[in-house]
Amino acid sequence: MSQENVDLVRRGYEHFARTGEPDASLYAPDIEWHSAAEDPGHGVFHGVDGVTKLIAEVQEAIDDFRTEPFEFVARWIWHGQGHGPESSMEVTAIYTVRNGKVREVEYFWDHDEALEAVGLSE
Repeated sequence: MSQENVDLVRRGYEHFARTGEPDASLYAPDIEWHSAAEDPGHGVFHGVDGVTKLIAEVQEAIDDFRTEPFEFVARWIWHGQGHGPESSMEVTAIYTVRNGKVREVEYFWDHDEALEAVGLSE
């Protein structure tokens, strides 16, 4: 991944940390956001409106939702407390960037599975 693309994804995480909202200016209008296959509401969310709706649903279900990237290609820990105990879960995200915009995001709970999806292995 080019440094410009890494910086773009990093700006998205920084914006979300500051505002709790996705930065729509970073996404292609026809973005596809794939939730992890194991997620209860698994699916593909289309367009900036779909991404915004997904984030709103997560924030409604999990109090104090925040992300903490710790490696780019984006691997991060998801912190939050829903209607039970606080939780932290490690997630790997694959970002496809074209023409300076995030075109696709795909999440995996299993890091090795994410690496396989892009033709890599650890």
